[in-house]
Amino acid sequence: MLEITPTGQACGAVVRGVDFCADVSTVTLKTIRSAWLEHHVLIFPNQTFDNDRLVSFAEYFGPIGDDPYFAPIEGHDRIAAVRREADET
Repeated sequence: MLEITPTGQACGAVVRGVDFCADVSTVTLKTIRSAWLEHHVLIFPNQTFDNDRLVSFAEYFGPIGDDPYFAPIEGHDRIAAVRREADET
Protein backbone atom coordinates (compact mmCIF):
# COMPACT_ATOMS: atom_id res chain seq x y z
CA MET A 1 0.00 0.00 0.00
CA LEU A 2 1.41 3.37 -1.05
CA GLU A 3 2.14 5.71 1.86
CA ILE A 4 3.24 9.34 1.44
CA THR A 5 4.29 11.14 4.61
CA PRO A 6 5.35 14.81 4.62
CA THR A 7 8.73 15.37 6.29
CA GLY A 8 7.49 18.35 8.28
CA GLN A 9 10.21 20.50 6.71
CA ALA A 10 9.85 23.29 4.15
CA CYS A 11 9.48 20.65 1.44
CA GLY A 12 9.70 16.91 1.04
CA ALA A 13 7.81 13.68 1.68
CA VAL A 14 8.77 10.07 2.29
CA VAL A 15 7.20 7.54 -0.08
CA ARG A 16 6.83 3.93 1.04
CA GLY A 17 4.98 0.95 -0.36
CA VAL A 18 6.37 0.95 -3.88
CA ASP A 19 9.13 -1.17 -5.38
CA PHE A 20 10.64 0.37 -8.49
CA CYS A 21 12.39 -2.89 -9.36
CA ALA A 22 8.93 -4.30 -10.15
CA ASP A 23 6.25 -3.02 -12.50
CA VAL A 24 4.52 0.08 -11.15
CA SER A 25 0.91 0.79 -12.04
CA THR A 26 -0.15 3.94 -13.84
CA VAL A 27 -2.35 4.89 -10.87
CA THR A 28 0.63 4.61 -8.48
CA LEU A 29 2.82 6.68 -10.81
CA LYS A 30 0.15 9.38 -11.05
CA THR A 31 -0.13 9.48 -7.25
CA ILE A 32 3.66 9.76 -6.88
CA ARG A 33 3.84 12.48 -9.53
CA SER A 34 1.12 14.45 -7.71
CA ALA A 35 3.08 14.09 -4.46
CA TRP A 36 6.22 15.31 -6.23
CA LEU A 37 4.40 18.39 -7.52
CA GLU A 38 3.02 19.08 -4.03
CA HIS A 39 6.13 18.36 -1.93
CA HIS A 40 8.92 19.13 -4.47
CA VAL A 41 11.29 16.50 -3.02
CA LEU A 42 10.46 12.82 -2.56
CA ILE A 43 12.43 10.30 -0.53
CA PHE A 44 12.16 6.63 -1.51
CA PRO A 45 13.90 4.64 1.25
CA ASN A 46 15.24 1.14 0.69
CA GLN A 47 15.18 1.20 -3.11
CA THR A 48 17.95 -0.62 -4.96
CA PHE A 49 18.87 0.81 -8.35
CA ASP A 50 21.58 -0.02 -10.79
CA ASN A 51 22.35 2.76 -13.30
CA ASP A 52 19.92 1.48 -15.95
CA ARG A 53 17.10 1.13 -13.43
CA LEU A 54 17.83 4.65 -12.13
CA VAL A 55 17.36 6.03 -15.65
CA SER A 56 14.10 4.09 -16.05
CA PHE A 57 12.90 5.46 -12.71
CA ALA A 58 13.75 9.03 -13.69
CA GLU A 59 11.86 8.66 -16.95
CA TYR A 60 8.64 7.97 -14.99
CA PHE A 61 8.68 11.72 -14.30
CA GLY A 62 9.49 12.88 -17.83
CA PRO A 63 12.26 12.86 -20.40
CA ILE A 64 15.85 13.27 -19.26
CA GLY A 65 17.45 16.37 -20.72
CA ASP A 66 21.02 17.54 -21.09
CA ASP A 67 22.46 19.78 -18.39
CA PRO A 68 25.52 21.83 -19.35
CA TYR A 69 26.47 22.33 -15.68
CA PHE A 70 26.90 18.69 -14.69
CA ALA A 71 29.22 16.19 -16.33
CA PRO A 72 27.89 12.62 -16.54
CA ILE A 73 29.37 9.83 -14.46
CA GLU A 74 31.87 7.55 -16.12
CA GLY A 75 30.20 4.90 -18.22
CA HIS A 76 26.71 6.42 -18.26
CA ASP A 77 25.95 9.60 -20.20
CA ARG A 78 22.48 10.10 -18.67
CA ILE A 79 23.46 10.18 -14.96
CA ALA A 80 25.27 12.98 -13.12
CA ALA A 81 26.58 12.67 -9.58
CA VAL A 82 25.68 15.69 -7.48
CA ARG A 83 27.44 15.69 -4.13
CA ARG A 84 29.05 17.85 -1.50
CA GLU A 85 31.91 17.00 0.77
CA ALA A 86 31.23 17.30 4.49
CA ASP A 87 33.59 20.28 4.89
CA GLU A 88 32.20 22.30 1.97
CA THR A 89 30.49 25.58 2.81
